[in-house]
Amino acid sequence: MLGIPMLLWVLLLLFYFRVANIFDAYLMKFPGPMVIWGTMSICPLGAIYLGVKMIRKKQIESLGWVFTTMGTLLLAAFILLIGIPLVNEALRPETPKNPSTPRPVEPQVGLPVFPGAEGFGTRTIAGRGGKIIEVTSLADDGPGTLRAALNELSPRIIVFRVSGIIELKSELQIIQPFVTLAGQTAPGGGVCIKGAGIAIMTHDVLIQHIRVRPGNKGPVDADINDAIAILGRQAETDETYNVVVDHVSASWGEDETVSTWY
Repeated sequence: MLGIPMLLWVLLLLFYFRVANIFDAYLMKFPGPMVIWGTMSICPLGAIYLGVKMIRKKQIESLGWVFTTMGTLLLAAFILLIGIPLVNEALRPETPKNPSTPRPVEPQVGLPVFPGAEGFGTRTIAGRGGKIIEVTSLADDGPGTLRAALNELSPRIIVFRVSGIIELKSELQIIQPFVTLAGQTAPGGGVCIKGAGIAIMTHDVLIQHIRVRPGNKGPVDADINDAIAILGRQAETDETYNVVVDHVSASWGEDETVSTWY
């Protein structure tokens, strides 16, 4: 009487520990879950009944205790591991097929920021139509630097006439809108920003084809040292939107690598 449920329990444990899949692949299909669960619960009850009967009649009393103990353990295991989860599953409220009316997606209007761009924000004009600013220096600040170009007030397209590593003394903040940062225009191996990251706190921004590596040796505190941070209300501004980051390699952030707050 105990042999069948014990065999089923062994097969179930082998299935749980991914040793053998006989239980789920065969037994749950034939004879099926009702027969299997019934056997695993009824047989221990029969063993308990038989054991108690043997103890009361004092016939092979030690064997009666074995039957009672083993049956009780198997029944308790069935209740804890199978019975309670099945009851919880049955009492769980059914999720409606259509829980809510989906919010209609606003149609995107205008040209994509570059051919093939898809998704939210990609209909921005970024720096399109603005003046072209050339980055001619890898210094942190000053004339011809990336920081100076980003701080320009008017719409702008930033192109590079130099390539290499820009070592920052503080994070680059993009506060003025309508900017395209075209890293693909850099000669040679492109441009890598090192020591700090980029914080975007404005709208209509396109950043392409640069590498950002803040690392842990720069001037920025570790708890805010992101490679790229797109800051909305967290930066006390509601004007951060239409931001596109394309073909950008970001790593070595101490806090997040890329973070967005809105």
